[in-house]
Amino acid sequence: MFILSYIRKLLYSDLNKTNTEKILRQVRKLDWEDPAVAAYTVKCLKNVHNLKYFNIRYVASLLAGLVQYQDWLAVDIIDSVLEETRLGMESLNHKTNQRRTAMVKFLGEMYNYRLVDSGLIFKVLYSLITFGVVLDTEVSLTSLDPPEHMVRLR
Repeated sequence: MFILSYIRKLLYSDLNKTNTEKILRQVRKLDWEDPAVAAYTVKCLKNVHNLKYFNIRYVASLLAGLVQYQDWLAVDIIDSVLEETRLGMESLNHKTNQRRTAMVKFLGEMYNYRLVDSGLIFKVLYSLITFGVVLDTEVSLTSLDPPEHMVRLR
């Protein structure tokens, strides 16, 4: 379908600092009533790990502009980012390090654009620090946080 490749081109290829407003206007013109187009656009906005790391901030800017017209969009994407962050903490797969880092960066950029509040950011940071940590020395070590594992330091 042509419209799906157009959405992918807008978000993954064309989006940069100079044309964020132009792409916002183009994305706003999409047929948001069509469930396939809306679902694919949301899917592309959620998958910020497919972007260059520096361009994640422009997706957050685009999302901040879209939320004024599609208020349900922020809840869906924020929920997805939080879920992806949680899943990243639960798995020790080194192949998904870049994906985890991109999601946390996207969450921070959404905070910069006031899409999430500081309470949520502190809860996620606390969760990143304490998830899978066992402080009792008498209990055997958990497999979620082995001593040689350095994923959360990043």
